[in-house]
Amino acid sequence: MLLASLGLILSSFPVAAAYRPPDMEKEIFDSKEVSLNKFDRAGLVGALVSIARDFDEEENKVEYDTRSYALAIAGRLDHNSTKVNDCLEQLSSSGRAVREDGAEISRTSSRLYSGIRALIRKKDNKANQACAAYCVNVALTFDPDGKKADKLQALEKSLTQAGYKANWKGLLKSAIHHDNSPWSRGQGQFTKVERAMPGGTAEEFARKQIRIIGLSVRRLQSGKHAGAALPVRITALREEDQEDILFKFDQKVGPMMAGSLDEVIKFMRVRYEKDKIPDGYKVDITMGDKGLVDGPSAGIAFALAIDTLFTGEEVDEHYACTGTMTSDGQSGVIGGVAGKIRGAIHKDCKIVGIPHGNAKGVNDAFLLDGIDSLLNINVFTQKNFADAYKLSRKSKSADIVAAMETYQQVAELVKENGRDTLKETEIQKKLQSVLDHTPNHLCAKLLLDWSKGEHVKTLSLRGSLDELDTEMSAFRYGISKENKETAIESVAHLEKIKTILDKRMQPYHDAALTLCQAIKGGTNEGEQASDFAKRIGTLFRKASSARGKILGDPEIVEEMGS
Repeated sequence: MLLASLGLILSSFPVAAAYRPPDMEKEIFDSKEVSLNKFDRAGLVGALVSIARDFDEEENKVEYDTRSYALAIAGRLDHNSTKVNDCLEQLSSSGRAVREDGAEISRTSSRLYSGIRALIRKKDNKANQACAAYCVNVALTFDPDGKKADKLQALEKSLTQAGYKANWKGLLKSAIHHDNSPWSRGQGQFTKVERAMPGGTAEEFARKQIRIIGLSVRRLQSGKHAGAALPVRITALREEDQEDILFKFDQKVGPMMAGSLDEVIKFMRVRYEKDKIPDGYKVDITMGDKGLVDGPSAGIAFALAIDTLFTGEEVDEHYACTGTMTSDGQSGVIGGVAGKIRGAIHKDCKIVGIPHGNAKGVNDAFLLDGIDSLLNINVFTQKNFADAYKLSRKSKSADIVAAMETYQQVAELVKENGRDTLKETEIQKKLQSVLDHTPNHLCAKLLLDWSKGEHVKTLSLRGSLDELDTEMSAFRYGISKENKETAIESVAHLEKIKTILDKRMQPYHDAALTLCQAIKGGTNEGEQASDFAKRIGTLFRKASSARGKILGDPEIVEEMGS
């Protein structure tokens, strides 16, 4: 059945409200006077924390405000609770909290009811009765149809008649907006960013203009995100009225990219003394993508390009890179490596530098695109600026030159005689020679492992996530008649990669596949467009929830960040 043209945007689906943190200083009851034994207090605090930590609006229909109210009470009952403080910090920073396995609404509701009963037993304690009124309100909002609902309603009525009633007015602070959609660029403000660096005594820059290829992710017409190789141009011009050195983007960028420039400037200030730094320059940073851009992964490219202003060196025109960079020159992991390598190949780049932590991404590229995709490129890891510097300069060390020449010989032989050539002893010796010269040559390592049958046969955890996110990104902004073709492609790709995904991503894969199949199938017979929109919205949220559950596992997050 044809997909109806709905003019539907996913932002029209019900979306969770922004998180508003509780004011932990505002007095709502006299917490110092609340009397509970340590077991009842611990149980009540635990139940309140569980409400805030283990349940959300998407899956459990527990709104942010209810969760904040629960934390407000828990924090007043136990000022030093690590669980309370951790949950407050997690919700403020990301809008999500690391859940406890096996948490159930009914069990949490029962624990909360037990705590309320412990409070109201001391009828002469006004602080207890006031606290109970707030807890009852949270309990009824959290589990309005639970087994204890009737008893809680009776308690609420009794407490109200006695003059105890929850009053949340003014308790919550200003909203903190988090973009938890995995397919957006975030809600950061895009601005024309300028940053100053103190000038020095050098007469001029050693070089006035440089171009380097950075690897990024861009949105295609289909809505999907794909890797791309885009030029970053740095131009330094002396300005009469300019004091110091002013770095400026010639387009609007987001806060992460602005932060990357901040780190690079700090790095340069440490790297060069005043006698190497000129004064009175305006340095324009221009990127190939003229739209709004953000992300931290251009940090290493910015650093390599800006450094040439001071040294005057040439950058290898066939070199491309990606990776964050801190002020001490360390390069950090990024996402979408397989796609970015693909983008570099399409741009005819010959040498690519990626963060050391993304080494598994080369195996992902091999699994997704085959051996042939790696025969035309040399992919190296870079732990820091020093590693990237050696690879990026036109003048390279003898080891790097020898490694690239030998790898080229192997690639030509494989192209001419087929991939089984890799199993020949002489070819394996050549690949080992490449690794002897440059242990961080990932393509040589992967081909050598493949030749011995030792290569990894599943996508990395991050690579699996990237593939699923790419398919889902096509439908973030909406679905229309044109999206049916995209959904057909997405279904085919999701079915193709199912057997090579990291198994921990299976729930997200299954939910994404169900969504894409529904969009591919279109409206059911007799189904109204509005009902179809609701159905797709529900499936989209289920996929997002499945992703959120996976990324709520600390071990998974740690593995992807290592």
